This record gives sequence, C-alpha cells and structure tokens, in this order.
Amino acid sequence: AWETRFLSPGIYRLVFEAQGFKRLAGDGVIVRTAEMATVNVQLEVGAVDQTIEVTANAEMVSSGSATIVGTLDRRELEGLPTSARNFTQLLVMEPGVSADISELLSNDNASISPSVNGARTTNNSFVFNGVDVTNLLCCNSRVNGSRGTIDEGGGTLSRNIAPALETLQEVKLQTSLYDAATGRNGGGAFQLVSKSGANDLHGSIYHYFQNDKLIANDFFFNRAGLDRPILRRNEGGGTIGGPIIKNKTFFFGSYQFTRAKTSFVDEASNTVRMPKALTDDRSDEGINRFAAAIWNPQRNGPISFAVINPISRALLKAKFPDGSYLIPSGANGINCARTSGQVADTCQVVSVIPATFSQDQFSVNIDHQLTQANKLSGKLFFSNQPSRDPLANANALTRFEREETTYQRTFSLTDVHVFGPRLVNEFRAGFFRNRN
Repeated sequence: AWETRFLSPGIYRLVFEAQGFKRLAGDGVIVRTAEMATVNVQLEVGAVDQTIEVTANAEMVSSGSATIVGTLDRRELEGLPTSARNFTQLLVMEPGVSADISELLSNDNASISPSVNGARTTNNSFVFNGVDVTNLLCCNSRVNGSRGTIDEGGGTLSRNIAPALETLQEVKLQTSLYDAATGRNGGGAFQLVSKSGANDLHGSIYHYFQNDKLIANDFFFNRAGLDRPILRRNEGGGTIGGPIIKNKTFFFGSYQFTRAKTSFVDEASNTVRMPKALTDDRSDEGINRFAAAIWNPQRNGPISFAVINPISRALLKAKFPDGSYLIPSGANGINCARTSGQVADTCQVVSVIPATFSQDQFSVNIDHQLTQANKLSGKLFFSNQPSRDPLANANALTRFEREETTYQRTFSLTDVHVFGPRLVNEFRAGFFRNRN
C-alpha cells in the first residue's frame, strides 16, 4: 500500500508498473479537500509494454476516517441558482445544515452563517486556501449590519469573504466526527479552495443581473399607492488561468464587480405616523397653523407662537439636497385617524429610499514547481465593499444616511517539500484581515 499526501484538488491519472506485470493506467481519480481517496488495483501478469486502460473513480469513503463530509464542486457552485451568487447560500443542501431564507436582495454580499447539527451559528470555523478566516465579529447580522445579534442571523460566516463562484475549485463542509486537523469549533468546518492554473490557457467572462421590472409590486405598497420598490443588482467579471512556464509555473487570476441598489431591506423603507396638520407649507405662518392644530387649549391654555423654539422651526424647514423635508409631512400620508389620547388626526407616512452596495474583488494565484520534489504556491484575495444605508431602521422618523466600507484581504503561502518516500513537509503562512 502507498499513500500520497498534499495533492491539490482535481482529477488525476495514475500509472502502476512492476516487473513481470502489465502496465496499468487509471483515469478519473478524483482528489478532494480533507478526504482520503482510496484506489484499489490488481495487476495482471504480462509484459511491461502491454497497457491496460481503466476508468478508476476513487472511493471517497475511507475506512480510516469516520468524518462526515459534504462537497460542492465547481459544477454545482457555478450551476445552482442563489439570490446573490454567494456560496454560503448553497450550504443548506447538506444534511444537518439549516439557515434563514436568503434575502431577496441585501445591501451587502449576502453571506449567511448556518447552524450545523443544531449548534450556534457562531460555532462554525472557516478556512480559505489553508488560512483560518473565521469572523471574530461573530454577532454581525446579515440584515442589520453592525447592530445585528446572534438571534438575527449573525455568525462566523456573516459579513465575511465571499469569493466569486467562478474562482472556487470546491467547497468542503465537515459536519461531525472531525479529525485532529480540524478542531477548535463544535459546529461546521467549512473549507474553500480556489482554482489554480494549468498547462492549458482557459478563461471566462460572465454577467448576471436582477431587476425590479421582472417582479411584481409588494401588496402593501400597491395598497398605499407606492411605486414598485427599486431592486437592481449587476454582477460581472472574468477569470483567466494558464501557464507562465509550461510544466513549471502557473497562474490564475479573476476580477468581479457588483453594483446593487435595493429597497427591500430594513434600512431602505420606514412607516411612521405623523400629524395630518403638518403640510408642505413650512413658512412661519404654516408652522403656526400646524402648532395651533395640535395644541390643546383646554389643557394648556391659549397658544403663544412666540414660545416656539427657533431650533424647532429650523428643523421643520430643513430640506435634503433632493428637496424633500427632513421631517416628512403627515398630510401626504394614508390611513388617517385619531387614536385615543390624541388631539389631532395622524396619518401613516411611508418612505422608500434605495440602499446601495458595490464590490470590487480580485484574486491572483501563482503555483511554481521549484524542483521535482518542491512546490511553492501563493494565493491573494482582495475585496472592497462600500455600502450606504439611507435609514437607521424601519422605525426611523427621517432619513439618516450611514456609509460603511468593508475591506477584506487574505494571503496564503504554501511550500510542500518531499524529502524522501517516507518524509514530506508542508509549510504554510497566511494573513487575513476583515474590517467592517
């Protein structure tokens, strides 16, 4: 029996030769991350110059490991639909993995952190190209940003790196009975491996989009007479990989952009009740009429307009650059009524202001065969993700724009050296930064 370690994920061809036996060549041996592939062969007696060709798919259940593993390969990653082209939304296909339904269009990269076998969403570990990229900002929610809590869906994968699907070789998920190489967290162990170049030059160009013209309006927006909310997302990019020096040095590179605008998040719409007497007439006379309409003379005595604070008048007159008032007018609302304890009628005022998100990410991978027994690999991932939330939350009285920018950088350096048939060493160094 022979054992070979530190192979990159992919499809391999194995050749077996021995004096007095026919040469045996096997194609289709699949090697995956964190799994031991077993290939059983039987050589036939004969001349060495005779060759037997077989298709040998390796058995992926190793008798030496009880770890339960699920794998998403490149075909599944690129072919299965998701709401925002994020690999985390495909993890729920594996047994024992559950998560909230993905947002139709969130104003971030839409990463979700699932629960594995009932464990908390903060108990997962995340490794990318051999570097631990587990998000220590564990309580960020994918919906409410930095104000999120674990109960709102936050976890170790939330607001974390989300490489373009076209750049991933495979995604591995270990759900239980981990070996000693995984450890630390009691939930799921997620491992991502990006693609590498080969002797053939390959590339791809892609573009995906979502648009509100392709969906129906919300029932409650229709009832309120509001237009269909904006929902637009454009995402495109390209990949290229091939040889720098044939059979020796290879490269793989990618770039992806995302431009999104959505009104389908909490920070893009609000519903508040405002006095019906507050109109778009914000002159001093108009403000005086508004004050008189909401004043209770039986309780407070005669009204005196002179005591109205100048700051209050200035706030009522303040406008945004687009001409809308800082304090919305109740006269433009719906469902007007006077509730118990109120002096004047109030109306529901609905505001819909799109939130925006953009992302620019690129990756560069270099593999170099220093010698027949020494291979050096370097992999870089870079992403900038600025976003803008127009409202603090769905109950905000008025617009309060907040800009956030997430920076993500990872770099891994791996050196594999074969010292002999019984000694192999792998050296790995990595860097990860997730600022949000």
